[in-house]
Order: sequence, then structure tokens, then C-alpha cells
Amino acid sequence: VNLAADKKLPGNINLTFEGIFSKTINNIAYSDVNMRPAVGIVDQAYNNGFDKRIAFSTSATGRRINPLITNAILISNTNKGYTMNLGFTANRTTKNLFTQLAYNYNISNDVNSGASSTALSQWEFVQVVGDPNSPQLATSNYQLKHRITGIISYNFEYAKHFKTSIALFYNGNSGQPFTYLVNGDLNSDGRFGNDLLYVPADASQIRFIDRLNGAGTAVVSTAAEQAAAFEAFIKADKYLSSRRGKYTERNGRSTPWEHVIDARIAQDFFVNMGGNKHDVQLTFDIFNL
Repeated sequence: VNLAADKKLPGNINLTFEGIFSKTINNIAYSDVNMRPAVGIVDQAYNNGFDKRIAFSTSATGRRINPLITNAILISNTNKGYTMNLGFTANRTTKNLFTQLAYNYNISNDVNSGASSTALSQWEFVQVVGDPNSPQLATSNYQLKHRITGIISYNFEYAKHFKTSIALFYNGNSGQPFTYLVNGDLNSDGRFGNDLLYVPADASQIRFIDRLNGAGTAVVSTAAEQAAAFEAFIKADKYLSSRRGKYTERNGRSTPWEHVIDARIAQDFFVNMGGNKHDVQLTFDIFNL
């Protein structure tokens, strides 16, 4: 569904409002049909028993329905997911000056963003809390929540044959979404890097051990030091602080805002011959000014 409206205001100002909504009908989905159901919850040694996510057999043979096959990836479809865009543009043109300001708000949710290259990697790199065959609807890899663009361009003619144009282009957008997860296989599904992080409600809900040097002969950092550092990291992060006692979400966090200004200078030389205008233009672009 796409709805838009244009409005001309006094002062030669043009306004455009637009809304776009797209609903998933048959998007791609992946599952490993050679996996047995979960057998319990994760080992309590990780988190003092507060993380209740499901866990699978710790042995590959016990995890597979057919032990002679590793992964059997079934490609199917899902109707979960949608994208919404709301935006407006305002511009004004005078004899020598053009200005424009635009804003876009985007929400995009999917089950699988399709960001990888093979069926196996499409399945194994979708971050979940429990069953990798039942991923939940979450923020898409491609969501760009806020975007602001601006243009200002000024040109002037002189000496009957010359025109100089100077333009600045601004693009500002909220950051790219990313995920806080566990570096390991917490639920024993055989895949690494797809387990969402449990954020402890307080320091007592997660267990650390002393970290030793490579030879295993000396303590590099104590369990207490690691617990304090982890607690400080959570407190310093607005998103993690909001997930106390809960799991992180796929693409629940985003990088900082990005701001880029580009510039262009264009120099024209023109002559009028035989009723036609002949023009030669040289441009000089500065990216990321």
C-alpha cells in the first residue's frame, strides 16, 4: 500500500507526504529437519539457573535424527514480517537558490533477513533464544529507522558566458542494527554465534571463573574483576540496562548516528549559436566533506 499527497504552500514551498506499508506473503524460511527436539534447559553452571532457554543433546549423534547426515536444510516460506515507511519532503526553488529537507521513518521486521550466502548459513546465523527452527519475528538487518537528508544549491551567471553552482548535500541516519549474543554454543544446537544473551538482573545471576594465562599457571583476571567489568558494561549501555532479567533481541541495538556532508562545485561555460545554447561543464566533488 502506497499513499502520498503533495501540497503547494505560499512562498513557493512544495510539501510531499508519503506512507508505504508492505506485508510479507511468502518470504523465505529455513529449518534443519534432521534435528531432534530439545531435551531440557541449559546447564546451570552458566547462569546460576536463571537462564531458562531450551537445550539440545550435547552429542552430535544424539542431536540428529539420522546420524549419517549432518544438516538437512528445508527451504520453506513464512508470512510473518512487514515493512513500514513514513516520510515527508519540503523544497523551495527561487531564481538562484534551491533548498530541500526530507525525513523518513522506517520499521522493518522479518523472521530471516536473508543476509547470508547458503541455505545452511541462512539458517544457522539467525540469532534465537531456544529453537533455531522456530526463529521469532524481529528487527530486520535492513531497518534504517531514521533518515534525514538536506540539499542547498546556489548558482549564479556572470560575464554572459559563465555559470558557477555550489551545492551541499547532507545525509544523517540512525545507526545499523546489531545483536548482543553469546560467543559459543549455549543451547547445544551445534551452531556457534546464534544464541542471544541473557542479561542478568544483578551480578548474582551470572557465574564467572578466574581467567588464566596461556600456560594456565597464573590468573590474568579474577572472577570478581570480570563480574565487576561486565556489570559496568551493562550499566553503561542503555539497551542492555533495559533488558535486565531478559534476553537480548535480534538486532535490538544499533550503532550511533552517522552524519555525512558532500559538496559539489560545477563550472559552466556556454555560448548561444544559431538559436541553440551550447554548454561545457566541469564538476568537482568532495565526498564526506
